[in-house]
Amino acid sequence: MVTWSSVLDWKASSLGNDVDSLGSARDTLQGISEDLDGMTSPDGWTGDAADAAGSTRRTIGFGAQSIVYEVSLVRSAVAEAEDTVAAVERKVGEATSLAQAKEVSIGSTGDVTDVKIPPASFADEAEAAEYERERKEAVEAVAALVREVLLLADSADTTLVAVLNSAEGDQLDSGTTNLAAAADIGEQDGDIDWPEPPTGGTPAENAEWWDGLDPSQRQEILDEHPDLVGNRDGIPAVARDEANRNRLDGELTDAEQQFAEAEAALEEFDGAFMGPGMDQLYLDALGRVEDAQARVDSIIAVQNTLALEIDGDGAPRQLLLLDTESGDRVHAAVAIGNVDTADHVTGLTPGFTTTVDDSLASYDSHMLDLRDTMEGELDRYGHTDETVATVAWLGYDAPQWDGVIGSNSVLTQGTAERAGEDLANFYGGINASRPDDPHLTAMGHSYGSTTLGHALQRPGTGVDDVVFMSSPGIGTDSISDLHVPQDSVYYVENNGDKIADSGIFGEDLTTMDGVHQLATDDRTVDGRGYDGTTGHSSVFDDGSTAQYNSALVAAGLEEHTIQETMGEGFWDWIGSGFA
Repeated sequence: MVTWSSVLDWKASSLGNDVDSLGSARDTLQGISEDLDGMTSPDGWTGDAADAAGSTRRTIGFGAQSIVYEVSLVRSAVAEAEDTVAAVERKVGEATSLAQAKEVSIGSTGDVTDVKIPPASFADEAEAAEYERERKEAVEAVAALVREVLLLADSADTTLVAVLNSAEGDQLDSGTTNLAAAADIGEQDGDIDWPEPPTGGTPAENAEWWDGLDPSQRQEILDEHPDLVGNRDGIPAVARDEANRNRLDGELTDAEQQFAEAEAALEEFDGAFMGPGMDQLYLDALGRVEDAQARVDSIIAVQNTLALEIDGDGAPRQLLLLDTESGDRVHAAVAIGNVDTADHVTGLTPGFTTTVDDSLASYDSHMLDLRDTMEGELDRYGHTDETVATVAWLGYDAPQWDGVIGSNSVLTQGTAERAGEDLANFYGGINASRPDDPHLTAMGHSYGSTTLGHALQRPGTGVDDVVFMSSPGIGTDSISDLHVPQDSVYYVENNGDKIADSGIFGEDLTTMDGVHQLATDDRTVDGRGYDGTTGHSSVFDDGSTAQYNSALVAAGLEEHTIQETMGEGFWDWIGSGFA
């Protein structure tokens, strides 16, 4: 096993020099191919001597082929190793920079210790617990990067040694016809191949495929084929994040090119004669410009959200979804914290009018506030060693105002049904990618709650608790249709929320059997005041009773929630059909 101190000296450039030297040697050896081909017996020469000469010539020829094969094999393997060592170098730099920023130290063997000098005193126990949590997270964040570096380095070392050892044996088929063919076979055998991911694979199948790859193969995929894993459910969050970040610049370049082309096409209408049918052609061209601009703005919104790690709140993010192709708009999912290791993972699906370009920033902020509240309550109740990750999942084309009439209408469940499958796979992928079973909570707001309801009617999501918010219905009249544990469904609704009271997509959750109703009015808990909320979207407000209750469920502290029995008001009565 390689050590941290040894990988600090690894340089991809030295392997690059070896690749060049081996390539020159291969080319020189191939250059004697014509000389060997010209070694033929004189016409008419027969007998034992002629046979011996022919045998010797064939032996020399095959020997040369074997040498060319071995040189080509080693050159190809070293080239593969060069790419992996470059990745090791890059990740060493990331780990070193993070260690400096977090004020932790990396020892020669890879052990990580906290070297930050703590404050002389704390205001109270909660502040001390929060400091301890932050320092633990800092150490673990660096330690995770160090482990990744050492696993990758060890894999590269082991794989290259195996290839070099194989070059010492007689691996070339004696049926090879010439030196060029021998060189091609050597290049292929030295190339460390990996199996293709399963087509249309389930989260479990995707996880099995990824688990079957060695670290060098995984790194090659992340660097050279990130599109294969960035949006693939069942792949670990840290790998999806790296893959999607590797794609960001290219996606933005493509989006900007698409916008430029759309804008150029629109400019062709300037001064043009608008004859019959031209109005619609112009509107179509204008629509393409607007769509292309939204795509550019969406990718920039993702970049800005990730940049908050450095330039904003400092909370670590993971880009778990970056889909620019499957829908009319860009889809994204951003986590705060480490979804691979957190004890409590919570996802939120927003609803009507949500887009990445206009909404990601606000929902990321909501999930940061939720995470902070969860951590505060965990500390308060003595669970200081438990960790949290929250996810804003904007992974579908949420209905918009301009689509009220059409297949993506907020008045129908079609979009929720279709997106529900993707959401179910996303949650199932979190469970499939982890060796343990995290406490997984799913939240859905407004039309997002309808989407979540359809997702949970599919088996295998691994969701442990559910918080529906401001819901017009979850696509069923009974929670028994949801594949979740018994006694795990919670509901948040402000009084007078007309949209939630409509019940157009199933029975109103305020009256559905088995649903825990969480309070949203002004409350005081152990001397701490929480604000009441009104309207349709204020359930996310930081410091509100609604957010406090949601955070308790997500932190696995349901026994401390404030629950109430919601009476059926006027709008509930309207939504139930005057019954």
